[in-house]
Order: sequence, then C-alpha cells, then structure tokens
Amino acid sequence: MRHTNNYSRSSRSFFCRERDILLFLSFILCAAILGISWLTRTWTVLPESSLDGGDPISPVRLKKNRVHFATSTSTSKSTSTGMNQTVRLANRKDHEHGVHVFSIRRGPLPCERNSPEAAPRGIYYIKVPKTNSTHWQDIAKRIAGKDGKKCFLFDQHAQVSDELHLQNREKHRSLLFTFLREPRDWNLARYFHHYVAAHKRIPNPMDMKRFVSHNGNEQSRYIRLTPWEDEEDSNKSQSQSRAVAIAKEILRDYDFIGLVEEPELSLVVFRLLFGLEARDILYVPSALAGTITYLRLNGTCVPTGPQFVYPDVDDFMHSDEWIRANEIDLALYKEIRKSLEATIDHVLGRDTFEAALAEHKRLMAAVVSKCLFSEIIDAPPMDIGTSILIATKWDVAMTVYRAVSH
Repeated sequence: MRHTNNYSRSSRSFFCRERDILLFLSFILCAAILGISWLTRTWTVLPESSLDGGDPISPVRLKKNRVHFATSTSTSKSTSTGMNQTVRLANRKDHEHGVHVFSIRRGPLPCERNSPEAAPRGIYYIKVPKTNSTHWQDIAKRIAGKDGKKCFLFDQHAQVSDELHLQNREKHRSLLFTFLREPRDWNLARYFHHYVAAHKRIPNPMDMKRFVSHNGNEQSRYIRLTPWEDEEDSNKSQSQSRAVAIAKEILRDYDFIGLVEEPELSLVVFRLLFGLEARDILYVPSALAGTITYLRLNGTCVPTGPQFVYPDVDDFMHSDEWIRANEIDLALYKEIRKSLEATIDHVLGRDTFEAALAEHKRLMAAVVSKCLFSEIIDAPPMDIGTSILIATKWDVAMTVYRAVSH
C-alpha cells in the first residue's frame, strides 16, 4: 500500500511538471507569433548619420512596402512671413521607385570668406547659359549678401568638371544649385542667341537643324561634377538605364536643381528647403522676354524676334536619332521634375508648399504690376528688356514687397 501511494504521488508530480512545461512552451510560441506578426506589419529603421557626420536623420518608417520620409524640424524665431525655420539637415534618400528628394537644411546657409580649391566651401550657383540665368544669379547674390554679410559666392558660367573641383566640396559648408531648361527649348534658345542674334543672321531650317544636331547632352556635360569617361562619352548614345543612372548621379551631387519652365514651383521649393524669406526669391521679370537678348561680348541688347521652330526641325528633335543623342539631358530633366514633386509631397508637405506658393504669386503679381507697368521705372525699353533689370531694380521690388506684405 505504501508502494502504491508513492507511485501515485510520483505520477502526479510528473504530470504537473509536464503541464508546466507545456504551458511555458505555449506562452513562448504565442509571444513569437505575436512578435512576428507585428514585425511584418511595420518596423522602424534606426536613424542614420547625415552625410557629413551631422545629427542623425529622422527614422524612415516602412509600412507595407511604402516609404514615408519623416523630417525633424525645430521652429526658429518667426519672420514677417512666418515661414522661416531652423530644420534638421536630412540625409539624402531616394523615395519609392528610386525618385530622389531634396533635403531640408538645418540652420543658416553657409557663409564662408573664401573657398579652398582642395575642399570648396560657400555658395555655388552654376550659371548655365540660356536658362534665364541672370534671374537666379541675382537671387544667389541676394542670399550671399543677406543681412549685410559678404559670403563667398561663385555665380559664373563654368563647365564644372573642367573649371571647378566641386566633387570634393564640404557639403555641410556649401550650397550647390543650378537651373536647367527643357533640352529642346534650350537648343533652340542657343540657336537664336548664338547663331541669329550674335551674327545678325536670318533663321532658316537647314542651319537650325545643323545647329541642334551638334553634340548632345550639353546641359548634363556642363553641370556634371565628375569628368566624362572620355572626351566623346557625353555625345555617345547611352542605354536608357545608363542615361538614367548618370542623371541620378548628377541630381544627387546637387543640393537643388530647378527648372526654367517651372520658376514659381522651383523657387518656392528652394525657399522652403533652405529657410529663406518670401522676399528672397522675388525678381523682376523681363518686360520683353523672348524678343531680345543680351550679348556679353559687346554689352548690348539686340532684338531676336519670337523664338520658333520649323516643322521639319521639330520632327527631327522628336526622332529616335536626336533622342538617343540627348538621352542624358532628357532623363535628367525628367528626374528633376519628379524630384521636385516628390520633395513637395514627402519632405515639405503639400499644404505648406501651397501656402508659400500662393504668397509668392501674390507678391510677384504686385512686383510685376508696379515695376513693369507704372511710372516707377523710367528707362528706355532696351534698358529694361533683358534680365539686367533684375539687378538694377531690386530696390523697387523690395519697395513693392514692403508695401504689400503688411
């Protein structure tokens, strides 16, 4: 009987231990299932350091294979427009589908007294010919001289890979930007400037076609930081994937690239990315834009007449031959347009952008009505017609700004 009781107690102890083990294993299994379920729905990538060793960027949250960029901002003392703010310098990221987005910069723009050749610093505006470049040059000068400062500014025509060493620039101590034009329009603008106006020639379809056939990818070659692999590489037909890869490389090397065809959108994005005020991006547009051009060689304004394209030349510029010869320029233009939209939607916020755009349009309308169609400017048309007006009449634009911004 004693043996039986001992066996019974031993049996109950065994089953209790087995039950406890099963409950423990069940708990572990449930926890693992819940953990895996949560991880498959959403997870957070830890912050990475900025390109230049600065503060970490905000986490990038990935949810159901969709990427959403969060940017950290810290509000500085509000300006008269209520838009100026100090923000975190975010590491550059490619949005979903490989679309590049421009980054918000933290704090004030760089103000350097000089720029060492080995490690360039300061503000660099690459002045691409025939891109309304004097407009953007004037804005660059305004930024460099803001609040009475005398910051280093490079704002000249220059083929970057030949004349500058910007591939070694100190990114956190520099600002590099430019504006580009739709490749077909850019070629036509150069034709009317260099061939028609400069040499007082009459346009004709044969010369126009010959001119736009010369070389290719010239805007990309002009602004690319690194040299081409060989002297003719930029003129060779590229595969579509290689052309896009080169375009994205150029885009990533710049802090900002705007489009001539989208001046308001480009300038407002530029302003919000770099913490500028509404007045910083105002300019006085040319009253006779597209009808005269400024010749630097002799410092005169000459009429060009309206820009146009012959039907045969237009067909050629949409042919496979011309497209292959300009694949990088075309790809770059397309990528810039996508980048601007992605930056608005995923970095700045559409509502913030629309509010700033409305303010910019209101101020520009006032500048145009006061500066171009009133007695404020008392000068002959040929003195006003080119972008020279922008630099010489900035005080007028500021007078208008102060009058309408209160």
